[in-house]
Amino acid sequence: MRANSDQTPADKIRLLAGTFLLEAWELLRSEHVVPASRFRPYLRVGSDYEGQPLMGLASFTALETALFEHFPNRFEEPLKAQKPEFPNHYIFRLLEAYIAHSAKVGNEAEGAATASIVVDEFLSALSATEYSLVSARLVSHVTTATMEPIEIDGLVVRPLRQPSYEDRPIAAISKLIPDAGRAFRDGPPFAHDPPTSLVIVQEASGEVSESVATRLARRIERFLLLTRLIHGATVQSHWQITGPTTLISEASIDGVGFVKSGIAFQFVQRIATVSSDDAVGYAALDNLLDNAEIAREKMFTTSFDMALNRFTRTYTSGDLLDAFVDLATTMEAIFVSGGSGNEDVGLRLRTRAAALLATRDDSGRKIFDDIRRLYNIRSKLVHGGSLAMKDLDKDLRTLVPNYSGVASTIALSFAVDRFRDLARRAILARLALASGASPLWPWVGDIQVDAELADDQARHHWHESWTTQLSSIGLSRSIGKAEPAVDVLAPPQLRNTGEGTSED
Repeated sequence: MRANSDQTPADKIRLLAGTFLLEAWELLRSEHVVPASRFRPYLRVGSDYEGQPLMGLASFTALETALFEHFPNRFEEPLKAQKPEFPNHYIFRLLEAYIAHSAKVGNEAEGAATASIVVDEFLSALSATEYSLVSARLVSHVTTATMEPIEIDGLVVRPLRQPSYEDRPIAAISKLIPDAGRAFRDGPPFAHDPPTSLVIVQEASGEVSESVATRLARRIERFLLLTRLIHGATVQSHWQITGPTTLISEASIDGVGFVKSGIAFQFVQRIATVSSDDAVGYAALDNLLDNAEIAREKMFTTSFDMALNRFTRTYTSGDLLDAFVDLATTMEAIFVSGGSGNEDVGLRLRTRAAALLATRDDSGRKIFDDIRRLYNIRSKLVHGGSLAMKDLDKDLRTLVPNYSGVASTIALSFAVDRFRDLARRAILARLALASGASPLWPWVGDIQVDAELADDQARHHWHESWTTQLSSIGLSRSIGKAEPAVDVLAPPQLRNTGEGTSED
């Protein structure tokens, strides 16, 4: 087909792109590269086929020249641009999109229709001045009250009704990121720990840069932190896909797995069922975290940042013994760090936690005793001592009910869950006590905390202050002990709920 003088630049590029796709297809067919399998439709230049022969085609050169000519603002002097773009990148993305969609159609007679679809996307991507990037993370132990997607704190939580085909994670993400399947060459890591949801965040930007993807990942991490603090949920990240909302883009599609084995099954589980009513509480707690007056200047790290980091790590490491150490560090960083006294750290921690975290269903004495037992386990680990089963049994027996019938891994999981729930409440209490115009326990300064808590009236005032504040922002259910976690491997009638006693 011969170009005519009435052709627009778009018409010319469309014609050149179509010609290139036909020639490239025949070349790749001769190399037995195409047609691709519909089970592995996503090919990559440099690994599945060689790019140099294609770049030697006259149709490739003509298309590349036309892109330089008609999109000078995008491709002119790319080496001087902060984020350079090159025509050949777009051309190879066009070809790979064509190959992938041809594999899905499975009928070479539909090649012209497929070419028209991908060329339209090609022209749209070249003309765009703004990119829309999506991050979608598969997480476990999060669902919604209605099983419908809801928006919370600027993100969307989309429950998955497995084994529905439409609710397979990749199928669901592909509605937002057309080529989501390209993110993992051999498919995403296996994950089965229901209920599962996709946590989705999207951002439009005038640039394609790693900073946008990093920002999206941080927003998801913040949402998960809020969910863990508010619901006490055992939410786990499995994998995440980040990519553009268009079929063809300079932005790449990236997939990352969070669990080395691909499995992050939690024996002891607590589910977060979120609803639109949670939006106020999420936003308020997010604001508390953002406005925490932490002195970070000239600091490598702070006790507050250390606490959140170690608390979060207990959900990702998968090592129960490490979790004891991390949670002890969290509790100390929140309740003890910054004081000037030389008194026993464990005793100060136990008395402060008992005074501030006690509720009607979780007495100060119970909290005091449980932290002592949890610290017994932690101390053995930190100081490199051996941990004999009889010593572990003594502490776990009162932390875990029906302990004699519970496997050691399950018992340890319940102990970690108790420790983590105390750390969760400690973080919330400390955030509230350090907020406001006249905080009772600011992050900076030397407050005689133990002297204050020794006074009955002051202790009541401190406790009342933080619990009332959280209740006023919609977080009353987060103040006390979380709903009992369950051992999901046990038969329903025998499931342990982790409710121990305070007897020795």
